[in-house]
Amino acid sequence: MADRVHREIEDLLADLERRGKLPARPPRPPLRRRLVGPFARLDRAVSSRFERMTPGRALATGAILVLIGYFFRSFLGPAQGPVVIVGLVLFVGGFFWSFRAPRGPRVEQRWRGRVIDVPQPTIGQRLRRALRRGRR
Repeated sequence: MADRVHREIEDLLADLERRGKLPARPPRPPLRRRLVGPFARLDRAVSSRFERMTPGRALATGAILVLIGYFFRSFLGPAQGPVVIVGLVLFVGGFFWSFRAPRGPRVEQRWRGRVIDVPQPTIGQRLRRALRRGRR
């Protein structure tokens, strides 16, 4: 059975060659794409890791690094300072990021089967609203 299928494929290819309708070999990608390809894959891999980063994870990672740097200072030696500094930067960055990040997952809003786009208030509008609430 397999031999018959193989023979049939060979016959079809020979017939296409005789007619001159054999599909042309696909062109090689340009040099730039061949050189950039590995770096693009690396970029996608790294960016996908950071997409999962949340303010809470940044805070937790920073706190853990600070604690590791403090409790294992004799083991870390001269690397203890950079570990603590990176931990502090992550912790402070995660703290400020938590004010900027939206609360909860973004749910696509629909009405009668159509997606509706509700404009989000800007930082200035939020501040004005907060100041007005404070006056009452």
